[in-house]
Amino acid sequence: MQIPDKDFMKLYKYDPDKLYNGWLYQEKFDGVFCALDVRTGKVLSRQRKELYIPKLSYLSRILADMLTHLDPADFDYVLFELTNPDFTLEELSGLVNPNRRNTWTEPAMHSQNWKLHVHDGIQLTDGEDNTPYHERLGFVIESIPDGTSDSYGVVATRVLADSTRAYELAETYFKKGAEGIVLKDPAGGYRCGARVHHQVKLVRVFTADVTVLQVEYGKGKRSKQVARMYCRDIDEGIAFWADLGKGWTDAKRNSLTAQYEANPNTLLGTTWVVTGLQKSSTGASLRLPKLLHKRFDK
Repeated sequence: MQIPDKDFMKLYKYDPDKLYNGWLYQEKFDGVFCALDVRTGKVLSRQRKELYIPKLSYLSRILADMLTHLDPADFDYVLFELTNPDFTLEELSGLVNPNRRNTWTEPAMHSQNWKLHVHDGIQLTDGEDNTPYHERLGFVIESIPDGTSDSYGVVATRVLADSTRAYELAETYFKKGAEGIVLKDPAGGYRCGARVHHQVKLVRVFTADVTVLQVEYGKGKRSKQVARMYCRDIDEGIAFWADLGKGWTDAKRNSLTAQYEANPNTLLGTTWVVTGLQKSSTGASLRLPKLLHKRFDK
């Protein structure tokens, strides 16, 4: 087994001008990326940091059960998306944050609504697995057949026969409350440290990971609260101001402001998720950008 010296692979953004006929598509779950080390049982973030999962938690039991179906001779890592409807994505990211010091509360420890959506299994040589994706997926399905568990399983996978139907298909997932779909070239390999063109995401709105550069307080009743941040898109390099988005109540804003005033580095230099309707006509910003939450797994 080889421990990767680069981050696990990232998805590229969907290109409407490219043909994806014959590609595979799967639901894109709005959760936390996880890489299960089949030999040690450790769960790593995309940056190869061990996620915080208490040994006595129900989630730990689910992971242990899934491991009984996985042979280290077949996989170095099994990749999955972790979700739980009991928690927002921000809360979920915070629970498994590698830097977390406080143990979980009772709801998290005993929640039985954890879902592990498995989508890949890899064996790495120099940070790569050149086995075609459809074969890697087949190996995972053989190890975890459909119906093995209600808590974990391999994501449903279908073939996109007509690339022009990608948006239509994505819309069916939007209506179910999903983030969108992921399109994967069945012949594509796996390469750590890369954002590859043979795995792309198609989501309803434009989302991006950004680095916070500056913080600004609001006006009027928001004059003593952090209201917006100046950010740089990690992938595109463009910088823009983004307001705190939906769900940022006064209580949450006050807490965020208190943390920032105690230590500016709790915001400056951190990674956040920003969403917008689309890129502006100049391409230098996003239309109506909103900050959703900090990413602890990136």
